[in-house]
Amino acid sequence: MIPPIDSVISVEIIRDGGSLAACFLSPQGYEYWLFFSYIKDENSQAYLKIIGYCNPMIFDRFLGLGHEITWAHAIIYINQIRPLIRHERHLKMLEFMHDVAMHRGINTIESPRVYG
Repeated sequence: MIPPIDSVISVEIIRDGGSLAACFLSPQGYEYWLFFSYIKDENSQAYLKIIGYCNPMIFDRFLGLGHEITWAHAIIYINQIRPLIRHERHLKMLEFMHDVAMHRGINTIESPRVYG
């Protein structure tokens, strides 16, 4: 079951180096993540060059289970999350996630633009 969104905890780049997560609570208080795991360029000389993102997932943090969803469903979630965001930094990260979802996982902009 895909949960409804009651409130947003954060929207951030995960410490794994580039995965993206929009963390939210269901009306029952359970934590979920809309999660885009990054794909790195294995041939790059750079420390980490992100070339795209795997199919989106919804993770149930309580059960530790994830469910793959479509990019179209990810966009629906992003649009539901947007009006619940209270911090400019989180909104900036959500817009980056929206760009990734609109391009079906292809990283079309430089990731450092979303930092800070």
